[in-house]
Amino acid sequence: MAERRRKFKIPLVTPEQQQKIKRKLDIKNFDVNAILRGAQLTVVGGLRALQNPALFTSEHYKQAALAVAIAIAITIVISIPVKNNANRLL
Repeated sequence: MAERRRKFKIPLVTPEQQQKIKRKLDIKNFDVNAILRGAQLTVVGGLRALQNPALFTSEHYKQAALAVAIAIAITIVISIPVKNNANRLL
């Protein structure tokens, strides 16, 4: 039966859609050096902020850190697989 089954390869996108996507994702206007400089400034800014000893003395930053910790905890709890106990209810 498997030999008789025909396998058709259906394209996910048409060639017209591919061209449209290529035009939208074209990055000719971006300079590679500007992108690298932006990434460098982001990393350096983050490192400099973390070197500040008074960073976590502000109440605002404490609340933000608590919110991030709670979000991570919720994500971990949600990702734990739940055993199917439907048969026990009957």
